Amino acid sequence: MLFLSFSKNSNAQIADGTFVPNFIAKDINGKTQNLYALLQDGYKVVIDVSATWCSPCWDYHLTGALEDLHRNYGPDGSKEVFVLFIEGDDGTTLEDLQGTGDNTYGDWTANTPYPIIDDGGFIGDLLEVAYYPTIYTVCSDGRIYESERLTTQGHYDFANELSCQAIKNDVAIGLKEKNLGFCQTPFNASVNITNAGTAAITSANITMEGCDECPISKTWEGNLNYFETTDVTFEDIFETESSANLTFKIDSEDGNLGNNNTSLEVSIGSIPSTTEWTIELFTDCFPDETSWEIKDGEGKIVAESPQYSDEGIEIIETISLPSDGCYTMILNDSYGDGLNGSSYGDCMIDGSFKCYSEFGEILMVDGVTAFSTLLETSEASTMVSIDELNVGQMTISPNPGKDFINISMEKIDAQSMSLDLINVTGQSLITRYFSNVQGDISETFDVSSFSKGIYFLKISLDDAFTTRKVVVE
Repeated sequence: MLFLSFSKNSNAQIADGTFVPNFIAKDINGKTQNLYALLQDGYKVVIDVSATWCSPCWDYHLTGALEDLHRNYGPDGSKEVFVLFIEGDDGTTLEDLQGTGDNTYGDWTANTPYPIIDDGGFIGDLLEVAYYPTIYTVCSDGRIYESERLTTQGHYDFANELSCQAIKNDVAIGLKEKNLGFCQTPFNASVNITNAGTAAITSANITMEGCDECPISKTWEGNLNYFETTDVTFEDIFETESSANLTFKIDSEDGNLGNNNTSLEVSIGSIPSTTEWTIELFTDCFPDETSWEIKDGEGKIVAESPQYSDEGIEIIETISLPSDGCYTMILNDSYGDGLNGSSYGDCMIDGSFKCYSEFGEILMVDGVTAFSTLLETSEASTMVSIDELNVGQMTISPNPGKDFINISMEKIDAQSMSLDLINVTGQSLITRYFSNVQGDISETFDVSSFSKGIYFLKISLDDAFTTRKVVVE
């Protein structure tokens, strides 16, 4: 039988031998499944991350290999191996799992003895799943290995051939999210540390690098037994650039240095925007490699792309964000080459991506640069048009300008007013405040020392605001 795989997102597969991050989730029967608890019980855990719409996943499911593995060697068998099925696409439904939905190949629950976890996208992200199906085997010592689509006997032999020898002293560091966006600085960032060894841990020193005031060290003290985990938060992190790569390292000698480092990609600040975003995507020859998602300030996905399959087409989508707040646009390419399709084989198509808000503020644009993940963060608000503000005519001249920009506004009626010139990273460069404004105003901004490029003028009157693009030559 020929098995194919469907690409999922931008992550490289988690490396074999990595100490696995824990996950806790309820299965479709309402029972809580805790990966570390299964490992503490001595199980080797086989994890199948699939999607109901994925034909290779369904083909493998029909072989019954994992059903027989769980029956023969699971809790009702020899108690050696435990199987977990993860529906990794949060866009599918319970009906899809049960075979009655519109996005499925059949009933995944029929005669299935192992737990099925729906809405398991966060687990796929934790395990850095890049395609469906991805099947892992986790040693009872917490190390994870990709085991592919094997037969029942093949899985059992694979699990038994792994050297699951726990280390006495081993502290592992990890992240709940590998990409985060913040609309302002300072911000907080957290890592989690796990006791991956058999001896109790009472302290750990962690050093962060990559920010303006780094390196910063923090000492955690407490008590962690085998497979116990805790969060360590670095507070009030300052970063003046629009992006940063923060690295965290455990400064301790232990039996496994391979899990003592982790890194976090951060996007900081951006131009203000409206709560309505438009996405324009032109796909290259590999549309299934491209995906995007929008997260709110708490890291929750509020919008995401479907699975793209058509090459060389333009796709325009309008997204209405649920409320005012901080949002991050994340653009992914699973192969890591961006939309630069013409660099490979017979492909003659390069793609492009643009995201902009209701009044034209460009939040992200990319042509053919190579990337795995791009981030841009924006403080989105319910913006109004200039016609809706309580003013008459407004002019900005010259625009483009070189040395000075003149702003004039007529017939203003506002208790409070401000003019704020902002760069593309969201940094305020010139701000003028006014109170009890009745009539006309004229202001001049000196931009002679500014770099050439695009800037934004934010005009705020009482509780409403809008923006205008300003170009410095």
